[in-house]
Amino acid sequence: NIKECYSVGLTAEKVSDRVCNSLENTYSITARNNGQFEKEYLFTLNGPSWATIDKSSLLLKPGEEQKLTLTVNPQHNVIPAKYNIIIKAIASDSEKVADSVEIFLTTVTKEECYQAYIGIDNKEIELYYDSTATIPVVIENRGTYTAAYDLSMTGTASDFVYLNPSVVTIDPSKSELVYLYLAPTGQVVKGEYSITVSTRLGDSPVLAAETVRIKVTDSPEKAEEEKQVEEK
Repeated sequence: NIKECYSVGLTAEKVSDRVCNSLENTYSITARNNGQFEKEYLFTLNGPSWATIDKSSLLLKPGEEQKLTLTVNPQHNVIPAKYNIIIKAIASDSEKVADSVEIFLTTVTKEECYQAYIGIDNKEIELYYDSTATIPVVIENRGTYTAAYDLSMTGTASDFVYLNPSVVTIDPSKSELVYLYLAPTGQVVKGEYSITVSTRLGDSPVLAAETVRIKVTDSPEKAEEEKQVEEK
């Protein structure tokens, strides 16, 4: 019964994953002394500069295992691509006693990770001033992670259009309904207006946007009054 006196094994929590630029992820790496004697092992990492491990060495008893933490934090300007990270364990007194684990990470832009979609069925509406209307707006998360979207409005109709709510948190592949409330007052000049609804993540660029065109007209009563005045 021949036993291996000196041996080390490395295993990773995940061997592949997708990570978002500008976000930090951590992964657990297990180091196990599979030999018959206590041994110190040194750890090295070969990979991009934004990947680090929290331990450089461990003293392990026979059969003992301990965790290392791999931290990855690709910055916003990291080129979206597939990267490989190799973590190696080597006995402090012999390079022959070693093991390694390889992890493949695909980086994607923050915008892709939190891709949003805005759905508005009624993109053209006509209403009288001093009247109101409500337009449902679907906000969908087509990204990979749960997102807290900031919603904003711009356009010539922003003085009489209101958005509620202005922040929605949505899980991947899920959607939420928000509403545009239109309430032009008597001071609103009749004519054509527009409002654009946009989604962002904090100070990120716009992830999605949709525009609604609004035509404000006189009420039938007001139009009749103006017609009578013109006839006189």
